[in-house]
Amino acid sequence: MKIENRTSEFIDSEALTELLQVEFVKQKYYIVVERNQLQKILEEKKLSLSGLTETEQAVKLWELLGAQKIWMRSLY
Repeated sequence: MKIENRTSEFIDSEALTELLQVEFVKQKYYIVVERNQLQKILEEKKLSLSGLTETEQAVKLWELLGAQKIWMRSLY
């Protein structure tokens, strides 16, 4: 999130925000997610919660769509 300057002095809040994000990433203490990627993450979570990502349900879905092949993967 962008840092908001609430002082009467000029502070380049965009540059400061960027600097802090870079430092957070370098420290590997925080996971930094860009806001524009957040929607993609939320959509994927919604799909996952629907149950359509379970193998049996996914195969049924792709059969309905006429897919000839489906690639399923897992990461643990």
